[in-house]
Amino acid sequence: MGVMGTEERRSDEPEPIEGCATCEELAAKRAATPDPSKRTDFNVLIRRHPEHGPSS
Repeated sequence: MGVMGTEERRSDEPEPIEGCATCEELAAKRAATPDPSKRTDFNVLIRRHPEHGPSS
């Protein structure tokens, strides 16, 4: 498996909210890293983003 580009997203990864600069920045950083652990960290941050993530 090769390094994912900025356009690729796995089906189990959260979709960034369109028009949200924070989500778009996190998604770009997620796409740029080859480290699966860091990708998971970015997925958690996107899911828990305060403006539209779970409140708990």
